[in-house]
Parts: sequence; structure tokens; C-alpha cells
Amino acid sequence: MIGLIGDAALLHATGGDARAGSPLLVVIANLLTGSLRYSPSLLLQREPREVDDMLSLTLASELAQVAQTGDWLLAGTYTLLGDMIFVLDGGGRRLGHAAIYDGASKTVIEAVPPRVQEVSLLEFAKRNANVTVVRPRGISREHLREAIGRARSMIGAPFDYLGILGLEYPTRFFCTELIQKAYSLPGPRMVWPRALLERGDVRYSKSK
Repeated sequence: MIGLIGDAALLHATGGDARAGSPLLVVIANLLTGSLRYSPSLLLQREPREVDDMLSLTLASELAQVAQTGDWLLAGTYTLLGDMIFVLDGGGRRLGHAAIYDGASKTVIEAVPPRVQEVSLLEFAKRNANVTVVRPRGISREHLREAIGRARSMIGAPFDYLGILGLEYPTRFFCTELIQKAYSLPGPRMVWPRALLERGDVRYSKSK
């Protein structure tokens, strides 16, 4: 895939350390891998527009009733980037993305190309084919609120394209890197979305 080509070129040019590369190389790699987000999925197909709009509205409504502040929203996206993550994760559940839900504002904080952003629950539902709500296990309500605050403070930070390869870039975030940082979770900075299922309890799961 073109994204892997860009990452491989950057790694080769920097001797395996992406942070040692020149800004130009980072920009080139970002442009190459960024195209994956805007390329349609080869594994998940949308319903016709009117049907998809109705299904998205239903999904968003159900999520608002079930999800609580601090829950993780794991999803299968309609993008080639999501396909790539799903395949690299070893298959199984169709999950290629992870985000954080804020019940107070009914918004979702997520790291997607080109940057970390906050979107409405409906917009999130429209961009994904399926969503699983995971409630983090063993985390107090106070810690969850603090995690939301930390995640929101990272809005605008660039997306970490090399995070797919498990490489750390302190000021950039892949979707699960954002969660790791916001919740101060132990273990590697980057995990696959499916791994978050082991750190919480599934409260809801639905495909459009």
C-alpha cells in the first residue's frame, strides 16, 4: 500500500528513527499515508445515501443512550486506512479505529488524519460502519473526567501516521495513542483497537 511505502521510505532515510528525519521527509510520509483515510474501504461498503443517513441517525441515538463519559468507541471505518489497521491487527472483529466519548457534550474526541479533533456523535456514526462501546475497567469517574480533559487538550495535534508501525512521536497521536496518553494506561504507547476490548467491558455493539 502507498502508506506503507511512505513509512518504509521515511524509516530507511532516518535509520529507523522517524524523529531523526528532516521535516521534509515527515511531510512526504504524511502526504503518502494520509491518502489512505480518504480512499474508500475495500472491506466495508456503505448503504445508499438515504439508507445510510437513517442508519447513522439510529446508531447515534442509541449510542447517546448507552455510552457514558470516558467510554471508548471502537469502530470499523469506511476507509482504506481502517482496512489496513484491521488487517495488521490480525482480523477478527472489524475494528480499525478507537475514540473517546464525552457524555456531557455528546461529542467524540479522536485522532484521525490530519489531526486530533472533536466531532458530534452523529458525524462519528456517519463515518463508521460499526461501533462497539467499551467501558474502561477499574477507572474512577474522577479519572475518567481527567482523561477527557487531557484528550481535549490534545485537539489540534497532528495525526501520527507512523504510529501504525508502533513508532513513538511524542507530539503526534494515532487513535489508540491518544487513548493511551489521555488515560495514562500502562504498556506500550500504541496498541491495536481490538486490544482495548481486554481493558474494559463491552456495553454495546452494532453494525449499520
